[in-house]
Amino acid sequence: GKIYNEYETAVDAYEKNPNYIDKCINEVIEEIKSEKITALFIAPNEKPKVIETENELEKYQELVNGYIQCLDYGSVTIICNEEGKINHLPLNRALYDREGSLYEIIAGNMVLVSTTPMGNFDSLTQGQIELYKREFESSEQFFMIDGQLCIVRESDMINSYDDYDER
Repeated sequence: GKIYNEYETAVDAYEKNPNYIDKCINEVIEEIKSEKITALFIAPNEKPKVIETENELEKYQELVNGYIQCLDYGSVTIICNEEGKINHLPLNRALYDREGSLYEIIAGNMVLVSTTPMGNFDSLTQGQIELYKREFESSEQFFMIDGQLCIVRESDMINSYDDYDER
């Protein structure tokens, strides 16, 4: 009944104008390609910046200077350079799990985005922007001392200098 009639209508429309469906599909593809999303861009030794970027693979590759790697992190996805450490890019930020244990250090630029239920990149919410700007506000320095990795946050250095000045 109804399904057959809708199918018949679609077939009739296609037969009358076969380019119409292709035109509709191409319009949707162009709309998706030209869509800009709000993301957080973090370069080594810099504060996070809110950016508007095209939601395209090539743009993400440009932002991270190479092939991308995606990491789930809390409520966001971190896009970074897949070969950042191999290519000796500057270390950027340390990532910690829920228990506070270090599990990854990002080398090179990183971009934070949200994702849709279908797994596509999407704009960050205002809440996510505020949360992750705060979390990654301080740049970090990485040192090896006696075979141990030491991570010093910019905010820790500022607090140490403030304590020193008070003495």
